Amino acid sequence: MLSSEILGSGWKLKLLAAGLGLGLLAGCQARPLYGSEAGKNLSVTVSPAGSRVEQVVRNELVLQLGGENPEPAYRLELTATAGTGGLLPGGVHNEISAARTTVSANFVLKSVATGKS
Repeated sequence: MLSSEILGSGWKLKLLAAGLGLGLLAGCQARPLYGSEAGKNLSVTVSPAGSRVEQVVRNELVLQLGGENPEPAYRLELTATAGTGGLLPGGVHNEISAARTTVSANFVLKSVATGKS
């Protein structure tokens, strides 16, 4: 049995299409907007938190940005608030069994050098 019979008809075209597809994917890349590719020398710092909710949001941002830089090029001014509603009493002694908490965050990204937003 010949190798072309095993691979089926049009195998050269399929191989060429697969090679072109892989070549196109190799050209795709994603880079951080305000940091380095390794995540080491990020140039964004997040403002200190004023409440527990702001602290939780700030910690998540800092972790996602890969840490803080002592000499940043940008500063992210963050304010966050939380509200709890939809309390549902339940259980034997009517304790709260469920609630809905909504967190709203506002931020402004400013240049450290110029102060512009």
